[in-house]
Amino acid sequence: MDLHRGRRRVIRAEEWHGTTPTAVPPRVHYVSDGSGELFSLLTPPEPREQNGSANMRRLAFIPVLAAVTAALLLNACFSRSPRVQTYSLGEKATLGHLIYTVYETQWVPQFGDGPTARVPQHRFFLLRMAAVNSSSADLIVPNATIEDDQGNSFPELRDGDGVPQWIGYLRKARPAESVQGNLLFDAPPAHYKLRITDENEENPAYFDIPLSFGAEVPAEVAVPGEKKQ
Repeated sequence: MDLHRGRRRVIRAEEWHGTTPTAVPPRVHYVSDGSGELFSLLTPPEPREQNGSANMRRLAFIPVLAAVTAALLLNACFSRSPRVQTYSLGEKATLGHLIYTVYETQWVPQFGDGPTARVPQHRFFLLRMAAVNSSSADLIVPNATIEDDQGNSFPELRDGDGVPQWIGYLRKARPAESVQGNLLFDAPPAHYKLRITDENEENPAYFDIPLSFGAEVPAEVAVPGEKKQ
């Protein structure tokens, strides 16, 4: 005898043995058929496949959510990256507590003449620069490099022998004061950008240096700017 309670089908316990068991055992109820005799009845459970399907859908959504979250985080990182600025000669570039200005350039074939002349591998390149310390403590002004359009870079030279108004290689700026003078490079004539950084050698910026030979110093002049003896 089959009885019905709502939507659930109720089965006699003895009838259950001929059915295919599910992973979840049925619930047992005891009911009377009206004659006073009790029968043990089984209520089949809700199919577990329904819960399994819902769990599978939730699990399938996790990789999608992870991918969207990663994309948002990556986009946030890129949006926070500061844009590297490029300045022209004469402009002021503020990096950290240092305020840079590059005024002019010179290409120099050599310093001095005769057997004691200082001759470069390529050509001496002078950049007159000033760096102001806007903080309340002493700061070291980092060394700079020049980079050409092909990505080649040339560092500052450590030796300032024969260089007029050399700014020095190790330079300290006192509070509210500046260091200024000529940076010295040895590089082939080309279009360059001067790469500068803040006092922590971070947050770089560039000064655009056009190729110009208008200020080139003749080879026979020992020191640029001085009268020939």
